Amino acid sequence: MTRQDLQWRHRGACNRMSPELFYISSDTNPQHARNQNQSAREVCGSCDVRDECFDWGIKHEKYGVWGGTSESERRNIRRQLGIVRRNVSDGTVQTLVELGKLVAARQKVVA
Repeated sequence: MTRQDLQWRHRGACNRMSPELFYISSDTNPQHARNQNQSAREVCGSCDVRDECFDWGIKHEKYGVWGGTSESERRNIRRQLGIVRRNVSDGTVQTLVELGKLVAARQKVVA
């Protein structure tokens, strides 16, 4: 992966916001966690790079809100699409997914 592959991150609506908005602590009050999740998703809703962020989140991210999706939503999408995630020898995660499946899943979430 090259630096150019990640340039979209600099154009994200979240770029100058606190990352804490997008990563909800497990010890957060449930009502506060729902409010925080909703606030993060509202930022994503107006973002110009939501599609790129969604794709990245499905492929690489376990935690946080990415492309308007929560951790549990991404787990469900991966499960529904039969996406395989596996650890690679250097400690990173490789995700195997067909592009067409990813686009179809993204369209369901955005709709």
